[in-house]
Amino acid sequence: MEIDFFKMTNHNIYIKISKLIYKIVIATSVLFFLTVYTFFQKQKLDNIQEPQFYCGTCMDEMNNPRIIEMNNPNLIKNVFGETLFKNNCSQCHNADASMVVGPGLAGVKERRDEEWLIKWIQNPQKVIQSGDKYAINLFEKFNKTEMTAFTNFREEEILAILEYIDEYNKSQRAIP
Repeated sequence: MEIDFFKMTNHNIYIKISKLIYKIVIATSVLFFLTVYTFFQKQKLDNIQEPQFYCGTCMDEMNNPRIIEMNNPNLIKNVFGETLFKNNCSQCHNADASMVVGPGLAGVKERRDEEWLIKWIQNPQKVIQSGDKYAINLFEKFNKTEMTAFTNFREEEILAILEYIDEYNKSQRAIP
């Protein structure tokens, strides 16, 4: 039995070349996948739009431009209060007078003082358990639905929410 070293060497070369091609295809595929993935991630980030300002007007909603005084320190508080309200309160309350699960909040500072509202927002059950007639009536009027206690809210955060509610309702009255 004769061994043909020439054929054996060619066969080994073919195996090595095919393994090399396989590795190149895998590496190219991984690089292609990473490139496409990175491209789409960048597209997601590029689509996040910051509010556009033009001559002091915030054009964050095309059909609802708001006039903003650029050096107004209340702007930050209003945006902060709006964000807190929308993230924590709007599931159960409207900033206007319309009811959702709980009462509409227009004029809430006229119905109760800030000290009471802070206690109520931080722990409504404690206010009810203290025997506060207004709190008990409110609780019963809304089918004894317990309002979430926001014990982690600081006084400044609650005041920012209340300020947002006031500003929202003032802006609604200003619209013809």
